[in-house]
Amino acid sequence: MAERCGICDQLKENVYECPKCSIHFCSVCCYRSEKHVQCSEKFYQGCVEEELKAQKFESSIKNRNTIPASLNEEISRQSARESLFRIFPDADLDAVDESELDRELFQMGVNVNDDIFELLDDEQKEEFQKIWRKYLKKNFASSVATESTKLFAIVKFGDEQFKVTEEDIIIVQGSYPFKVGDKIRLEKILCVGSSDFTLFGTPVLP
Repeated sequence: MAERCGICDQLKENVYECPKCSIHFCSVCCYRSEKHVQCSEKFYQGCVEEELKAQKFESSIKNRNTIPASLNEEISRQSARESLFRIFPDADLDAVDESELDRELFQMGVNVNDDIFELLDDEQKEEFQKIWRKYLKKNFASSVATESTKLFAIVKFGDEQFKVTEEDIIIVQGSYPFKVGDKIRLEKILCVGSSDFTLFGTPVLP
């Protein structure tokens, strides 16, 4: 039996009832009509709010232990670089608070027990390496050879030169069971690079 739509005033076989105001309507178009805007707007607003709440909840659960798969979609490369420089400000590289850094990484969805460097994309790795080289240059103190220390090499870093002795603690990268940034002691330096400050040597294993 045909019923009359309360919006378009036409007889229709299939007529529905609005749960808010009980008016009869025959289609989505009528439901969204200006005559029914007081209910339709609230309905769609409620749908959007529920969806946002669900997404926020799922994201907070997922980010507790893993980096979000959609991280690169949610933040631009520029904002990623800004976050990196905010964590490692140029003006005060010595004063990086590890607990603050952990909090920053946790908020980004990074498990601080993971190999964080491997979670970065190529551009972020390059930015990190630039900051790391600046940190090394600023903090690499030259040592003066004495009777009790043997001078291994003179290392050129940019326009500066540094003396490397057997007492120095050098930060190196290589195929040894150390993480990037670990401090190790070198027994013997086999080769010294100049342009990128690369040391090849035999470490004293822990």
